[in-house]
Amino acid sequence: VVFDNGEKALQVLSDGLVDRIPEAKLNLAIYYLKHGEIEAAAELIGDMDMEADSSPQSHLVLGILNAELAQVYGDASALTKAKHHFQSMGQSPTDCDTIPGRQSLASYFILMNQFDDANFYLDSIKAYLEDNGDLNSCCFNWNSGMSLAASGKFAEGLEALLKVSNKSYKTELAFILWLVKCYIMTNHPEDAWECYLQTEDSNVTYEILQLIGNECYRIGGDKYFYASRSFNELLKMDSYPDYLDGLIGACVGYFRHVVSAKWQGEGSKLNKIDSDNLTEVVGLLESSSSPKGQRIAQNIKMWAIQSQVLDSIDKK
Repeated sequence: VVFDNGEKALQVLSDGLVDRIPEAKLNLAIYYLKHGEIEAAAELIGDMDMEADSSPQSHLVLGILNAELAQVYGDASALTKAKHHFQSMGQSPTDCDTIPGRQSLASYFILMNQFDDANFYLDSIKAYLEDNGDLNSCCFNWNSGMSLAASGKFAEGLEALLKVSNKSYKTELAFILWLVKCYIMTNHPEDAWECYLQTEDSNVTYEILQLIGNECYRIGGDKYFYASRSFNELLKMDSYPDYLDGLIGACVGYFRHVVSAKWQGEGSKLNKIDSDNLTEVVGLLESSSSPKGQRIAQNIKMWAIQSQVLDSIDKK
């Protein structure tokens, strides 16, 4: 596993060594895990869960294996085992102050949803891992970014997530959703929308639109604009009544934001962003299937004409 990036692992380790050398079994399991062969790893070392005298290294590999089983298959017992093994590795007298030991405790606290504690241990090894540019660095920044964001530190979480370069990680649904949420919570909804535009998987885009729509609606203000866009796209996928209500509510919310902006501007015309966005919002309402939405669009247009705040709006 160690040499040649594990290219000859199956040839070397499978050739009788696994039955004679305990470390060979762990190394082969690591090879399987690195290549996404979770079931093969589980079949190889699953029985080691029953061994009371497991080494710290065994706890680490078993922790990773069970965390994968819990994530992929929703196995609650595997999640419990993962917590146990990560905690055992992290509290081992010989490994508690090593990088793997601290990573293990961070993983334990992440699985326990104790993100402030996880951040403490991740920060203690940050200097050794965050900028190496290898797979370990990507793993660290992915875990750190998620943990920071989960504890409300969205700017720091975004900084860490943007350092992840591994393509397989960057296409994971969980990664994309945390990145989108960090963009929204750091006042960059346009970048969150760009994540949606760049995603091709329809199942993933559906989740992204749900997140953008609900989060931007919850925050309000100018974020209502991206909420309206999201609910409009969701309506194209599914005629769920709540999406139509969300679209109309977001459009009205954005209109109220624009009215407030005009009032604060003492009668001046809107800035270009609000002007363009309000024009788009009117178009979304007019093209909706809702008579209520279409009436609201007409009212917004009448206000815009009377207030002389828009040059580009259709007066019909």
